[in-house]
Amino acid sequence: MKKNLLIISVLLLATTGYSQWIPIPVESATTPVVALTGMEGTLFAGFNGDGIFVSSDSGDSWSDVSGDLPNKNINYIFGATTDEPYLVGTQGGPFVGGIINGNGQYINATGTGLPSTDITYFGKADDVEELWVVGTRNQGVFTAPDNENLVWNAANSGLSGDALNINGLSGYSDDTDTWALSTDNGIYFSQNQFATWTVGNNGLSGDQLIVTASMVLNTLTLITTHDGAFMSSDLGQSWSPLIEDVKFNTLTFAIDYNSGQAAIFFLGESSYVTNDFINFTSLVTPGEIIAATTSATDLFIATASSKNSNTSGGLYRQPISTVITSISGPAESVSLAKLQQNNPNPFSQSTTINYSVNESDLVTIRMYDMLGREISTLVNGFTAAGNHQVTFENANLPSGLYYAVLKTGKHSAQIKMIKE
Repeated sequence: MKKNLLIISVLLLATTGYSQWIPIPVESATTPVVALTGMEGTLFAGFNGDGIFVSSDSGDSWSDVSGDLPNKNINYIFGATTDEPYLVGTQGGPFVGGIINGNGQYINATGTGLPSTDITYFGKADDVEELWVVGTRNQGVFTAPDNENLVWNAANSGLSGDALNINGLSGYSDDTDTWALSTDNGIYFSQNQFATWTVGNNGLSGDQLIVTASMVLNTLTLITTHDGAFMSSDLGQSWSPLIEDVKFNTLTFAIDYNSGQAAIFFLGESSYVTNDFINFTSLVTPGEIIAATTSATDLFIATASSKNSNTSGGLYRQPISTVITSISGPAESVSLAKLQQNNPNPFSQSTTINYSVNESDLVTIRMYDMLGREISTLVNGFTAAGNHQVTFENANLPSGLYYAVLKTGKHSAQIKMIKE
């Protein structure tokens, strides 16, 4: 299957071994895991029929905290710790859960005004005062003030048809709150507290419009779809393909706290990890991944059963450090002129590039955008042999993919850079 990455990018693949995934049995559960969330060493798993289980030891032991939850067909969980409330979307409504004396207790948040109780997302807008948000399977988005008597109001202006089938919601808070809505008819954005949605599907078609998850990172938006993963720096007016022709179901972010290195995982029928949106490492997994989350130390995945591949669904973990250290870096150049990856990357205000030449020569380093247009000349002159450094500063540069090219009289080298 063809895997096209970013334009002018080279796919560098490595693999993590299947044997490194540790199976996590939940012995008293008989239905598949369909939702995961983790924080501060606590792992919540939602099942399609068995309710909710929680583990505080990376899945070595589990407690059934379904308690008085009336509907145990879970679609979505957002959890904190066992000492704090967590939010649950079920096929029978939204619920606020808590663990008291080891038992799960739930408050029904269905309130009034919801035409569908098949809840695929349930959250609170962090920087929107006293506002709850739910996404439904087929009726769109609804919001309600945070009070004892929840009255839900439709927030579907700009949505219709398959866009009312909600798969997820993500957001970013800065001067303006930006929310990205994943639907069965593409990706939609709101910057006015859900009053209206603006379509961001320019360049997407077919199964690329089945958007399974999104992540908003300042001005960058990442999405996974049933036909690839994509990145946009302009709220969906244009998209750059990251990985094409792959069915993805989710994406997640992780940090290896030992090394401080961050990575983003694109997960589905095939799965990949990257720390620069340029080079992607293939992950060998026990099956198609349908849900994932991270703790401080581990990446957790839930897989679907498949008759075609003779695999059964299950829950697995692997240390984040193991996965991240498997990421391939750019191939080392055999040239006498070397250009190291800029740091930081992605960058917002400025970034530093280290480079070296083995003999004195006339050296140029120029920056180009994705269309090959020159943006800036960083170095242009006679340079002595040895290691050198140059800093690029341009806070007004639009977000997107750029590349720096070093040239001498005999050699050349290039790197790709992300402006967020």
